[in-house]
Amino acid sequence: TNVFGVRILKAFDRLVLRIPGVRAVYGSSRQLMEAFSPGGRRSFSEVVLVEYPRKGCYMLGFVTRDAPGSLVPGRSEAMAAVFLPTAPNPTSGWILLIPRADLVRLSLTVEEGLKLVVSGGMVMPESWDAKGLPSVPESALR
Repeated sequence: TNVFGVRILKAFDRLVLRIPGVRAVYGSSRQLMEAFSPGGRRSFSEVVLVEYPRKGCYMLGFVTRDAPGSLVPGRSEAMAAVFLPTAPNPTSGWILLIPRADLVRLSLTVEEGLKLVVSGGMVMPESWDAKGLPSVPESALR
């Protein structure tokens, strides 16, 4: 909203991006912050549960994009790239290519999912029941 402030920030960006070494760190950090911002153009599309790191354990993940099954040798079904963040710092984590059929979709917003991760599970979304359990159909949790 402040034209003068926007110009100063753009000038600062141009200056920092000219410094070797700093450019890689600052540029990557800026892209990451844009992805996590609510209006980010590369934001997550949905919140899911992924059976990870072993059978019977579920981890909260964020679908980042669709992925062709042909990326994984011997696979042809629809897949998704899923970001599995670490708690309490969601800027690090793993990217897994997972068949869409293996994802358990949650009725959480991305913001609610991020709050859950950052709080280490202490801040429960309002959409969860009083017991703190997600309202996921039993059949989806095979």
